[in-house]
Amino acid sequence: MSIPCELKNAKLARGGSAGNWMTKKVCALEVCLSEKMFFCFRVFCKIYLNSNRRKRVLFFNNKFVGGKELPKSAVKIGSSIMMAMAIFALIISILWVFITEVMFVSDFLAYTGQSLSDALAAGSEAAELWLLTKRLWGVELIAISLMVIFITAKSYSKGEKWSWYALLVIGCILWGSLIGYKVAISYFQPTMSSMTFIVGAILYAIGIAVPAKAILSKKST
Repeated sequence: MSIPCELKNAKLARGGSAGNWMTKKVCALEVCLSEKMFFCFRVFCKIYLNSNRRKRVLFFNNKFVGGKELPKSAVKIGSSIMMAMAIFALIISILWVFITEVMFVSDFLAYTGQSLSDALAAGSEAAELWLLTKRLWGVELIAISLMVIFITAKSYSKGEKWSWYALLVIGCILWGSLIGYKVAISYFQPTMSSMTFIVGAILYAIGIAVPAKAILSKKST
């Protein structure tokens, strides 16, 4: 690489008229340094442009798959809804443990035809056992809710494929069994327990369906 001829001629013209040897030497050195600086500048520009081009390619590859932008908003919305479902389930499970009689009083009446308070007052062991099983449901649901919260925060919010399958299995077992319980006792009135099942199942269905396409179509790295 060399600097333009006009610049080189201008440099040499400084010492041409005087005929001074030192002046000519300084001018020659100045021309040489100018050529080196110009060469370094060209190299720097080329490196800079190549670096920017690589960054643009990396940005494109990270943001696009098959020429289409990844719908990251779908993953964010889905994980937010899934987190809301898990927190909702956690609150409900705590209520199941501590106020079981309130949460499931209508279920007991619908299935047995007897008031829960009357059965407990009469010392019914069946009613006591029934309440115990519902409290155990609450304890199990607390553990499941905490697990869903952990998976959602650590992996599902990042669009990791395994977390989608894990939450699919967990949610289907959880809400499927609870709705199956309602089918078994043939009681779907808008009571406290029924509404919790319905709201939880709807939140889960939306949370798992919204980011499904974005997560499952994501290429493994």
